[in-house]
Amino acid sequence: MISNKQLLDKELAIKVRDARCSSSVLALAERHIGIFNKVYKSYSKPLSGVGYSYEAFRSDMNLIVFKACKSFKEDGGSKFSTWLCNHVRYFCLNEINNKNKKNRIKIDLKNFLEDDGELVSDSQAQ
Repeated sequence: MISNKQLLDKELAIKVRDARCSSSVLALAERHIGIFNKVYKSYSKPLSGVGYSYEAFRSDMNLIVFKACKSFKEDGGSKFSTWLCNHVRYFCLNEINNKNKKNRIKIDLKNFLEDDGELVSDSQAQ
């Protein structure tokens, strides 16, 4: 039997996509830890600003790899490492945007309640 260390990235990605192979997810995450670290480092300031720590990022690594494998097309013309790097980058950007959106909604609601003091029912508003 061939070990995961001997398989190419695209072969491991296919195993994840087709057979949901958890050992292949772990092998890809370990093999590409440098990509994760590089992307996190470039977004670390805004991520920490919204309360997303490196530990939380590390715990999401396997999920990111799994999602990248599910959408990876081996005949699509890109290497798996490039595909994964884009997924990691978009994951970080989505975390920043989603947390900022939630914070804006909380602040808007707080300001609304502070300005008006109370909410009125639909019948009172007419």
